[in-house]
Amino acid sequence: MSYKKLITLRITAIVGAVIFILYKFNIMPNLNHNSGNLSKCFSAKVDGDSLSFNKVKAFEIKESKMIIVTAKSSSSDIIELMIPSTLDQGKYNFYDYFSNTNTIITGAYESSNNNGALEGFKSNSKLIITNHDHVLGIITGTFDSKTKSKKITEGEFSVKYK
Repeated sequence: MSYKKLITLRITAIVGAVIFILYKFNIMPNLNHNSGNLSKCFSAKVDGDSLSFNKVKAFEIKESKMIIVTAKSSSSDIIELMIPSTLDQGKYNFYDYFSNTNTIITGAYESSNNNGALEGFKSNSKLIITNHDHVLGIITGTFDSKTKSKKITEGEFSVKYK
């Protein structure tokens, strides 16, 4: 792995951690360009229970070519996806949020019932990009994953990040 790619990976991980902290304390600025009912932009089941995500933020970090999608449920559970902005329609695997790999497709979950512990998506987690309009900055897809203690299924998102 090149030094530049390693630095970009570390910066992206730090940005992701900062976003989680901002969300946790409800000080995340409104970066979402979507309007209307945001719960329709992001949905998932955690251990079989549907969560209602009432705060969805999406934006691009151009320097690292990453799209950050963060969703907070009404019960303060948080799911974050970090997706390279260069990805097109297709099937992909997530990689462990805390691993040091060449690929930076990551996801994480924070449970409101787990003392705020952040759990990364396991490397066998699946991401399917069903549509990605690079010009308008809209990405749509599905995901299924496991963390250390949770199973996240039927994940769906459709967000505008530009």
